[in-house]
Amino acid sequence: MEPFKVDVIIFGATGFTGKYIVEECANVGSGQFTWAIAGRNGKKLRELLEKTSAKTGIDVTNIPTIIANCDDEQSLDEMAKQGHVVINCSGPYRFYGEPVVRACIQNSVHYVDVCGEPEFMDKMQLLYNDAAQANGCYIVSSCGMDSVPVDLGVVHFMKNFDGQVNYVESYMRFTNNRDTYEPVCNVTTWESAVHGYSNIKNLIEIRRQLFSKARKLRPQPLIPHRPTIHRSELCDNKYSITFPGADRSVVVRTQMFLAEQCNLRPVQFNAFMICDSYLILLAMLIVGYFLQTLTKYSLGRTLLLKYPEYFSLGMFSRSGPSEEALSSSTATYKFVGEGWSSSYLKNISEPKTITDPANVTMTTMVNIKNPTYGFTAMCAVLSAVTLLKEPENLPPRGGVYTPGGAFYDTKFLENMESRGVKFEVIETRQK
Repeated sequence: MEPFKVDVIIFGATGFTGKYIVEECANVGSGQFTWAIAGRNGKKLRELLEKTSAKTGIDVTNIPTIIANCDDEQSLDEMAKQGHVVINCSGPYRFYGEPVVRACIQNSVHYVDVCGEPEFMDKMQLLYNDAAQANGCYIVSSCGMDSVPVDLGVVHFMKNFDGQVNYVESYMRFTNNRDTYEPVCNVTTWESAVHGYSNIKNLIEIRRQLFSKARKLRPQPLIPHRPTIHRSELCDNKYSITFPGADRSVVVRTQMFLAEQCNLRPVQFNAFMICDSYLILLAMLIVGYFLQTLTKYSLGRTLLLKYPEYFSLGMFSRSGPSEEALSSSTATYKFVGEGWSSSYLKNISEPKTITDPANVTMTTMVNIKNPTYGFTAMCAVLSAVTLLKEPENLPPRGGVYTPGGAFYDTKFLENMESRGVKFEVIETRQK
C-alpha cells in the first residue's frame, strides 16, 4: 500500500513544545492543510490527540499517527515519505536533529524546526546546503521565538526604511505579568544551552568555514560597540546585556544570503536584552557565570544537567512553565537603526558601498504575547504553511535557510499581522 501523504508532519509531537504545535494545528489546520503527528510511542501520540481534543474542543482523534525514532533512520525515512513538510520538535537538536534533516533531504521534503542552537544550524548549512539545493527542498531552522522576531524584524525594518540601512540593534524586554516567580522555559532549552557552551570551540570552527566570505561583506561605518552590560537611552536608560541566544547568528546568516544571492547591502546587527531591575541583571549574570565556568568541566556539566532549577535560578524546570505563566507573559522588541535616505543616495554613485555618516534613524517595535511557546507554535506552523502555499515566493533554489532568507519575499509578515503580531514603525527622523 502506498504511504498516505499529508501536508505537515509534527515530529516529536509529545514533547513540551510539540504539544503546543499540535494545538496550533488543531486550531488553524481544519480546511487549510492536512497533518499528522509522529514520535516513538504510539500510545502517547494517541493520548496527546485525546488531550488536545479535550483542551481545544476540536476533535482531532482521527489525525494519523506515525511511529518514528531518531535512533532508527529507516523509520525517519518512512516518516518523511508520508508528508510534504516536517516540523521537527525533537531537541536538543545537536543530538536529534541531523538524522531528521538528512531524511527530509533524501526524500525531497521540506523541513522546519524551532531550534535555538547556533552550532546545529550553522553545521546544517555547512554540510547540507548543496544537497538540499540539489533535491529542491527547503531546510528552515529557528522558526520560533528563536529567532523569528529579530530576523523578520530586521527584514521589516529594511522594507520600511526609505533608503539604505546601515545597522539595526534590537532590545528585547521579557515580562511575566504575574506576582509569582515561575519558570520561563522547559528544561530542554537549558540542556541545549549547557551543551552549546561546552562545545563553543566546535562552533568557532564551523563559523570560520561558513562565514569565510562574511568579513568581505562587512560594510562601513561599523555598528556602534556596546559593552556586554550597558545603559542606553534606547531602552529608558535601563541596564541591558548582550543577548546570549542565537538571534545575532541567525540575522548574520540572513544578511549574508541577501548580500550574496540578492545583491543587497548587508545590514549590521546586534541583539540585547533589557533588565528591568538590578535583581534581574544579577540573576542573568549569575546564570551566565555558571554556564561559562561549569561547562568547562565534566563534573560541572553533570551538575548543570542534573539540577537545572538550581543553577538557572528557577528560570528553567523539568515541568516547564504553567499555562497561567505562559498566557500572562509578553516579549517586546524594539529595533533602532540608522542609514541613508533615498534622497541622499541619489547623489551617491555607489549607494551599496557608501561610507558617509548616516543621516536618518528609525525605530520599530513589536509586542508578542505568550512568546516562548504560543508564539513559537504559531511561527512553526506558519513557516510550514508558507513553504506549502508560496513556492513562487521562496528563493529560486532549495537549500538551508534562516527564516529571513527563506521568507523575505513571502507574505509571512502579513500573515503574522493577521494573527495579532504587528511590526510597527514608531519614529523616523533626520540626524
